[in-house]
Amino acid sequence: MVLYINTFENMKFRFLVVCFMASTLKAQEQDFELSYIAEQMKAYCDIRNSRSQERRDLQNVTPRVGKAGPTGPQGIKGEPGSVDYDHVADLVQQKITVIENELKKIRSELNVCERMKTGLCPMKHNGNCYWAIKSPMTAVEGRALCQAVGGIAADVLDGVHFEKIRVYLATLASDSEHFWTGMNFNTKTRQVTLSDGTLAPHVYWHTGYPNASTGRTAILFSSESNPASNRVGYIDYYLDKSDNKQAGVICQI
Repeated sequence: MVLYINTFENMKFRFLVVCFMASTLKAQEQDFELSYIAEQMKAYCDIRNSRSQERRDLQNVTPRVGKAGPTGPQGIKGEPGSVDYDHVADLVQQKITVIENELKKIRSELNVCERMKTGLCPMKHNGNCYWAIKSPMTAVEGRALCQAVGGIAADVLDGVHFEKIRVYLATLASDSEHFWTGMNFNTKTRQVTLSDGTLAPHVYWHTGYPNASTGRTAILFSSESNPASNRVGYIDYYLDKSDNKQAGVICQI
């Protein structure tokens, strides 16, 4: 019985020793695995940090172009080329056709514009259209109004033109009315100039004018409802004075 007990205790002791050794080995194995994983993670982080530093270093580097290398050997000479002149001629003709079509379109649009201009234009002279705006305003306002619609205040270019304007304004005027022009009067030289600064080729003053007072530099066209009346002609007046001399304006485009 004693022998059995001793044997049993001996076996129990051995079993405990084996379990202890197994657990020790398991713990060592886990420690090794954890250590290995930690080393791998550290190596990965070191590499990543190193690459980040390399990228930062590259960003701070000023790029420089190096010297050109030696010229390479000449390539093999190709076969003589051939030109398809018929194809080239076709391409040129296509381009010409496109341009001609565009020109036809432009001419057509210009013709439409010309027909509209003729239909809407109450008076024409030398290819320009003239129309009057019968509303009281100063010379500055009248000239700005003509410019706003793409034209200018009108110039009187010659005697025939003067008569055309006189007859046209007679259809609008009630008794004596005045219309601003684009022409100007120099009170010192007593010369009338067109809107572009050149001397007016035709000057026809209204009776009693020019006044020639300082500041009266704008030219009015005085009109009568009777086209045969002689009380017509130019009047010099102030550019921007709001009083009883406010007038309409003749525009040209």
